[in-house]
Amino acid sequence: MKRAYRNRDLIKTLDPANDYLRIYQLTALYDFPTDMRVGLNLAFYRIFAIPHMAELLVQSGEIINRPKKRAYDTGLIMYEIIANGFDHTRSREMIRLLNRIHKPWPISNEDYLYVLAALMVVPLQWLDRRGWRPLLAAERDASVNFYRHIGRLMGIRDAPTTYADAERLVQEFEGRHLRPSPAGRRLMESTQQIIVRKLPGPTKRIGPALTSALFDQPHLTDALGLPTPNWSLARAVDGVFFARKVVRRLRPAATESWFEPGRSAGSVYPQGYSLHQLGPPAGRAGDPRPAKEAPATAE
Repeated sequence: MKRAYRNRDLIKTLDPANDYLRIYQLTALYDFPTDMRVGLNLAFYRIFAIPHMAELLVQSGEIINRPKKRAYDTGLIMYEIIANGFDHTRSREMIRLLNRIHKPWPISNEDYLYVLAALMVVPLQWLDRRGWRPLLAAERDASVNFYRHIGRLMGIRDAPTTYADAERLVQEFEGRHLRPSPAGRRLMESTQQIIVRKLPGPTKRIGPALTSALFDQPHLTDALGLPTPNWSLARAVDGVFFARKVVRRLRPAATESWFEPGRSAGSVYPQGYSLHQLGPPAGRAGDPRPAKEAPATAE
């Protein structure tokens, strides 16, 4: 069983203040590949429950008109940066893309901070509950430092410096803003189509209920227009993940990353992808209003 913990033991030798990229890579690409993808998706879905942010996403048209491509592109952009690090030419191109996509929209620094903090903590909160091993403090610190670096490259000011600060920011922001909205429900309905397609045939009809069970937070699922989480289904999900933990602990630690830049990605990019294919085409990201407080572009 000890072989399963080799990456964790390596993380213990690293310094999250300086080695945060390598620590985050070991967590996201090696020890928790599937869980981290789920956690990052859940972090993005929370944005739908913030009415003014959901309204901007509806206006952009990407999630409504091209939900599958938008979902794949979002993940690929993030994993290009995670896998390649900040100095790689592919990562630099992805940061430029993020700045180009967001610059035209009236997004406040406070809103950027919420998204950044959600990315810092929501995936790790998922790992705390569903992951096969406990997280190290260094992994929490590395997550904060990794996204602080992205924040600097995007011109986002005053990013949280600790995991506790990031958790507090998410909680306080959602306390002020999280509520149901037509835009949020519309976005979730569009995204739900992708989730349901991935389920085995007999379970497709319970797709929304299964999504609720994964969140297992009634205030959030209500804001997203999802059905109230079913207790028995939520416990069944818990049972499946518990069994998976047991099996995972018996396997040796991964020695290669699951993510290969440019590889095939589902039905959207079956033959692989080039960086220029990711994101909306230049000049076709909707019809945004003039930006009120957009962060400066960073190269």
